[in-house]
Amino acid sequence: LGTTSGSLALAGIAYGIALVHSGHSADAERLFSSLLASHADDPQLNVLLGEAHAEQGDYVGAIAALQRAIVLKPDVADANRTLGIIYMKQGKLPEAAAALRAELASHPDDLAARSTLATVLDMSGNPAAATSELGRVLRIRPNDADARYVLGKILLAAGSAADAVEHLEIAARLAPKDANIHYQLGLAYQKLGRTVDAQKEF
Repeated sequence: LGTTSGSLALAGIAYGIALVHSGHSADAERLFSSLLASHADDPQLNVLLGEAHAEQGDYVGAIAALQRAIVLKPDVADANRTLGIIYMKQGKLPEAAAALRAELASHPDDLAARSTLATVLDMSGNPAAATSELGRVLRIRPNDADARYVLGKILLAAGSAADAVEHLEIAARLAPKDANIHYQLGLAYQKLGRTVDAQKEF
């Protein structure tokens, strides 16, 4: 980006990110599209446009923008992670795992990508690999509610209800409005014969 136009573009990007995070993804998409008219070869702008498309459920547009960003800069941050999330939502688990691993190859400290990869691995029937990834996340971020939830769910499915309760109780404290966490915690209590506690969670 040039100096003057670059400063304006950066301001526009910051504003666009704020729009996405505040739920105005359609406005963000229009802004990023406008910026791309003069900065079509900017990989980060393409990533942001992809994220705005994804927020609106336009996965076709999102994938096109994200893939364009990767062509421009193979290790651009967030592109493969966002692709992985989209593929997971579409049920394309091998593609999701490949995209998330590509993100981690370039950005090994991306805990969101690692946690999402764990979810994909669990959905793919590979709980051992998922548990390994979740362990790496929780060593760095022990208060990650999603990681605690997925690990608790895996442990419960494996028959380790007591261990599952430990993680699910932490997840429930961290994300008290998440119905999925309360449901899994209720199942875990049920397995342990804690009927009253189970009913409260359900």
